[in-house]
Amino acid sequence: MKNKKIISLLFTTFFLFGCEDAGYGVGVKRGSSAVALGELSLGRDFSCYKTSTGSMKCWGSNANGQLGDGTTTDSVTPIDVSGLAGTVSKISLGNAHSCALLSSGTVQCWGENSNGTLGNGSTTASSSPVNVQGLGGSPTAISAGASHNCALFSDGTVKCWGDNLKGQLGDGSNTDRTSAVSVAGLGGTATKIAAGYSSTCALLSTGTVRCWGNNSFGELGNGNTTDTTSPVTANIGGTATDLIASSFSTCALLSTGVLKCWGTNGGAQVGNGTVGGNISTPTTVLNLTGSVSKPARSGGSFNCALMSNASVNCWGTNTNGQIGDGTTTTRSSAVAVQGLSGSVSQLELGYDHACSLLTTGKIECWGRNHKGQLGDGTTTDSSAPVEVQL
Repeated sequence: MKNKKIISLLFTTFFLFGCEDAGYGVGVKRGSSAVALGELSLGRDFSCYKTSTGSMKCWGSNANGQLGDGTTTDSVTPIDVSGLAGTVSKISLGNAHSCALLSSGTVQCWGENSNGTLGNGSTTASSSPVNVQGLGGSPTAISAGASHNCALFSDGTVKCWGDNLKGQLGDGSNTDRTSAVSVAGLGGTATKIAAGYSSTCALLSTGTVRCWGNNSFGELGNGNTTDTTSPVTANIGGTATDLIASSFSTCALLSTGVLKCWGTNGGAQVGNGTVGGNISTPTTVLNLTGSVSKPARSGGSFNCALMSNASVNCWGTNTNGQIGDGTTTTRSSAVAVQGLSGSVSQLELGYDHACSLLTTGKIECWGRNHKGQLGDGTTTDSSAPVEVQL
């Protein structure tokens, strides 16, 4: 099993992740009626949506049961997750698994489980939700990496479970964990967590960013490429207000409004105007058209940001149109997504597709669609946004 994981890590464009505290859950005006919004999260080749009433729908690849409908059949349109033990509060998707934080404080996961990713004490895949063990309390947020997950608690502590080959669980070891274990040595109170492909970062209340796990591509941001099983400080050169961990790259939004990224740049995902190499010290993303409201992390070789004017900027690899600018041209600095039919409330990224939740309640996606992950009823890629058939 370890050999398989080592081999998989050589494919740097493999998938990361999910999303910590992804949704806003707000009501906005459309005409004279309030529209209650839910929450999006994207996996490698699949997507999920938590409705405003706390149910959950997923679409796309389902080879490992990650859609949660009790089957392993792909779906090109949204289908209901079955077997959830309550109302869903937050969601986060990984490479081939999904997790949900319920309003009761319980965390349930489903899908691939070879490294204990589901946290239920086993390594058996499940196409229906199972309970995470060892949490010892009610988390306030969750974040899914490729094959590991972390939970943030109200006291600023963090627990993680699943794959730990690179030390991404932060417990000082490289041992996989089939139930949650505590991160040691955070160095402060965590206010946000972000699980990458095989690394994890936390934003502390002081604005410091601390990361641990895989550092082969400089994704820990501490100026070297040495892995670590316990947290180290990223050299962001300022105070962070937000944080994302993409597939072998990481970004932090500073209090000055500057967005900095670091890690692998083979697909131009760092956004500093160059392509290639590893960047172990945070660098500024160029050509952003306005101020950043919230960065969005991906599992592939591109990154995006939701702007304060509710538009979207993206940069990096664009082979399948995932940048959303109507082309398939790689962009080494930010460009605006074209063709969105309204203002964006939430933005989420997969391996090579992206989805936006509009203030109208509509969901629009773009990029690769070979598994139906765009949710428009087809398997046709699109370099411009198409509407999900909710």
